[in-house]
Amino acid sequence: MTVTENDQQIIGSMIRDLEFAVKWLEHGRNPDSYQKGAERARVYLEDPDILNSIEDKSAGRQAEQIEVNPEEQQLIKQMLANLTEREEDVYMMHHAKMLPLEEIGQLVGVTKSTVSTTYRRAEKKINQLLEA
Repeated sequence: MTVTENDQQIIGSMIRDLEFAVKWLEHGRNPDSYQKGAERARVYLEDPDILNSIEDKSAGRQAEQIEVNPEEQQLIKQMLANLTEREEDVYMMHHAKMLPLEEIGQLVGVTKSTVSTTYRRAEKKINQLLEA
């Protein structure tokens, strides 16, 4: 049995596709969408020490607790679903946890300017949804 150049290309393509799928499964994300800052942004969700640090630092700054009915909860989930992971992380750390942008930047490993831009973009998306 002879292997043609076309067969080699097909087999090579299949191998690359399988390697891609394995990377996706290993890391729980699309390997092609890796972004240095976005990857680090989610570290606080996985590292209990960082999560505790956020809770400790924000303890004195907590906003007044309000009751949210199921309809409002659904609306909040829909709004957050329209944000990228990075936007949601930054928005929640700043808006809900009341962390300063500079502190978020230190936790995430990006500049305050990047955090500010990300937060404004998230806020703009949420405001557009509220106006619709």
